Amino acid sequence: MKLYLVQHGKAFMEDVDPRKSITPAGREETEKVFSFLKDKITVEYLWHSTKLRAIQTAEVILRYFPSLHPESKEELSPNSPVEPVAEIINNTGKNIMIVGHLPFLHKLVSFLVMNEDGYDLVSFSNSCVVCMEYVGIWKIEWVVTPYII
Repeated sequence: MKLYLVQHGKAFMEDVDPRKSITPAGREETEKVFSFLKDKITVEYLWHSTKLRAIQTAEVILRYFPSLHPESKEELSPNSPVEPVAEIINNTGKNIMIVGHLPFLHKLVSFLVMNEDGYDLVSFSNSCVVCMEYVGIWKIEWVVTPYII
């Protein structure tokens, strides 16, 4: 089972756009990453937060994974507790992609690997993908950022 954690595309600052939609550069970076990954990964579920920047990032991802049916989830907000989401992930047994925010994504990685949500085990950036794999325990397998492609 694999888990793909995606930090939403770069968004406008709140004083420029109160809804914080993704910028043209954020859209372009997300396109670049998922154009690269489209033939390299398999995903069964696409979950995203209810924030506009995550929804727009998921819309870009769907261009490369059109068979997915995205699900909007309140429990993926920036400051949501990670334990309930980790339990759902562990019980699903499928490859899941989550489009979310910091600090939630940091805490989720930490909780899955260390059983505590206080460690920053990986550096996220906008439009990056962190791949985790469950092999009896959760491990960080790889990270792809727009800057390395």
